[in-house]
Amino acid sequence: MLRRHPLDNAYWADKRADLSAVDIPAYVVASWSNPIHARSTLRAFDELASERKWLRLHNTQEWVDIATPENVDDLRLFFDRCLKGEDNGWDSTPRVRYAVLDPGGQDDVHRTADTWPPVRPAPTTLYLDAVSGRLTKDQPAAESSVSYSATDPAASVTFRYTAEQETELLGPLNVRLWIETSEGNDLDLFAAVYKTDADGRPLRHFMFPALEEFVRSLEQDGKLPSALAYAGPLGRIRASHRALDPDKSTTLEPYLSHEREDLVEPGIPVQLDLGLWPTGMLIHPGETLVLEIAGHFAGPLTPPRTGQAGPDTSELPTRNAGTHTIRTGGRFGSCVLLPIVP
Repeated sequence: MLRRHPLDNAYWADKRADLSAVDIPAYVVASWSNPIHARSTLRAFDELASERKWLRLHNTQEWVDIATPENVDDLRLFFDRCLKGEDNGWDSTPRVRYAVLDPGGQDDVHRTADTWPPVRPAPTTLYLDAVSGRLTKDQPAAESSVSYSATDPAASVTFRYTAEQETELLGPLNVRLWIETSEGNDLDLFAAVYKTDADGRPLRHFMFPALEEFVRSLEQDGKLPSALAYAGPLGRIRASHRALDPDKSTTLEPYLSHEREDLVEPGIPVQLDLGLWPTGMLIHPGETLVLEIAGHFAGPLTPPRTGQAGPDTSELPTRNAGTHTIRTGGRFGSCVLLPIVP
């Protein structure tokens, strides 16, 4: 259907639930590490019109979470209160309970808040510097560029920032890029944000804690399966779909309208906002935050598969060709906007 309807139209509009019409009690569960549901579950919680809604954002995988006995008991309390009217103390449950991940360390899993998000962090800007490969607090004065092969599955570029103090990310991220292609009239970009230890080793979060040893045994070329591990938020964009919906977009969370295609010209840089999924993640002093950009699935995890190759089951092909070039510094303010909690 994506091939048949590449732009937003009545077909897609017909599939969207009007959550503003839902006013009954709601028990909403989300996980940062879920590769399919995380962003839309949080958006759904925000859009639900119910005055009685509760969010629980956990640090495991949904099958593990819903089968955990204390979570079954928790859900039963909600049902008994909201369906049977039992006075069981459920109404004192915090409206928001959430975890913050610490890949390579100990997650903080018992936070509570009255609203989601608990705070709305002002975007913290780190600028891309193609000369040093760093993320910097000040925009580089000199213009520079870095390139990678758009079709090489091993090619990517990285930008790094080593934390000097305890840092917490909470919410969506945005990578604002000036980029061009050497060939063709479009380009597909993929981005990942993750952290490494002081020795440069990627730090991962395991969605099935009891299977950590097994998952580690599946490592190939330094990467783990994305269905079993989490390193940080991901994002992707097709440059011709870079137009934003101004009513729904924020600085940290661009909302693509998908109403038209704005093709690019070879050698001409365009600015686009590449939104990454929301995350809750701790970064400790000495750890390094990495932004990786490529023409394919990026980061220290292997891409999810959609099935065997064939006309109906193959992955949608990219529109990449030649070389992608990212422009930084001077008049090209390429940057990453981070939801750093004060």
